[in-house]
Amino acid sequence: MVKTKTESKISSNHEEAFNTLQARYAALRDRKISVETQKTSVGEQLAALQAAAEEQFGTHDIAELKAQLEQMEAENEKKLNDYQKTLNKIDQQLAEIDNDLKADDES
Repeated sequence: MVKTKTESKISSNHEEAFNTLQARYAALRDRKISVETQKTSVGEQLAALQAAAEEQFGTHDIAELKAQLEQMEAENEKKLNDYQKTLNKIDQQLAEIDNDLKADDES
């Protein structure tokens, strides 16, 4: 059977559409593989980070970690304030000694 120009054109259009779809499928397949690889990698990283958090902080629960962080920050703030008070006291004592020395020099 001999193909007419119309049949040939339709067949060519179908072939072109098929090739386009095939290329699209290949791109999607490659993308799927890439995403699955990334997902596996991220899962492994998450597991490693959770294990590290468990080891260092005793938990990997976000709420518990936030509570621990707030407690650490409060402790650091208290230590900072205590240190500042100690330095202020030392500064005051040194000023008193300096004043006493000046008074002794004047007399």
